[in-house]
Amino acid sequence: MKIFIVLQTPLTVHDGRRIRTDLLVQACIDYEFIDASGILFPALQKSDQPWAGLPTTLVENSEKLQQVCNRITNQDLVIFLGGVYPGQIEKPDSVYQALARTSAKLGAINVVHIPLHIQPDAPFHAKFIRRVRQSPIAWWEFLSQRFARQIIRMTVREHTLRSLDFVWAGTMVAPISSKIINTNTRIRYIHTYDYEDAKSCQLSSVDEKGYIVLLDSMGPAGPDHGVIGKKTYRMSEIEYYRELRAALATIADSASKEIIVAAHPRAKMGTLDSSLRPFKVKYGMTPELISQAKLVLDPSFSAGVSFAVMSRVPIVFLSSHQFGASVESGQKTLVNLLKTFKVSLCDVSKFDWNNLTVDTDSYVKYENTFIKREGSLEEPFWQQVIQDIRQAAGLNSP
Repeated sequence: MKIFIVLQTPLTVHDGRRIRTDLLVQACIDYEFIDASGILFPALQKSDQPWAGLPTTLVENSEKLQQVCNRITNQDLVIFLGGVYPGQIEKPDSVYQALARTSAKLGAINVVHIPLHIQPDAPFHAKFIRRVRQSPIAWWEFLSQRFARQIIRMTVREHTLRSLDFVWAGTMVAPISSKIINTNTRIRYIHTYDYEDAKSCQLSSVDEKGYIVLLDSMGPAGPDHGVIGKKTYRMSEIEYYRELRAALATIADSASKEIIVAAHPRAKMGTLDSSLRPFKVKYGMTPELISQAKLVLDPSFSAGVSFAVMSRVPIVFLSSHQFGASVESGQKTLVNLLKTFKVSLCDVSKFDWNNLTVDTDSYVKYENTFIKREGSLEEPFWQQVIQDIRQAAGLNSP
């Protein structure tokens, strides 16, 4: 038996540490990574640190994809890492459908825990109303696209869209399309990767929490824009960091606290130092930093908020009219869920940065909804995945 793990984004050092290939080896399960990011997200910035220690096949076109499909047997399992979005399954020549035509079992892993702006299977009338509001003539463009998609969907139905055999999720199945999940799909809710990272940290006492942490998202230079598919900032990288540094200086002075920057997990060591000077930047230490923080600042809608939630640290979102609609929407959602504040970079001097507290009920509800479902097992994520794989293959536990 062999597992083919399909990547939607290039595998990085950060990702590689979270995928427990050591457990796969211990379970005597052969594996191979299939990097399909060149087909799924061709606009994705590929400035990440590559993870060279794992067997990976690059699939950049349909010919190479077919070569992979030809190697897959009915004894194998194909796992889509990161979920399968609705838009990724509709075309007959899509990565999903190509792999679904093999005889292998199909699975998907989704550990997303930020409420997404990607809403699967949204009603037609809701999309139509949004388009009409955007422009008086947008309805014609929308209807044209709608009819084109209907033709594609009719073609898909003729080929019978195959459903997943397994779904392993943090706390929610979305954004995996509901069109490939049926009553025969086995769904296991586990927890997010961040949950394991936070639990591995030695949480300090409240008295030791003496500094402020900024969750850096790299602004306009962020590596995730190709996945989001939207322009997330209306300002340059230089303008973004200039305004951010000025705001941080004001906050540090008002709160009389040191500000330490938790670098984006995909940022290369040292690349953010000059942009954020004189503030200290720490790489690969986000959960540890937040566990000892007095306050967390987020100028985006970072997945790192989960560390603040689990450590019960107050979080405040920094906003700007120069941030795009996706950032504004994400921040608005998180502010409402966590019952916290959003402060404009221009107004940080007017905000009281002292004596901030958390809404405990909101934090607990968020953790149970988006990080770890109450009552789910504590075992490592990939250990639970492997248990299901071995059971499906008729193997005894090692």
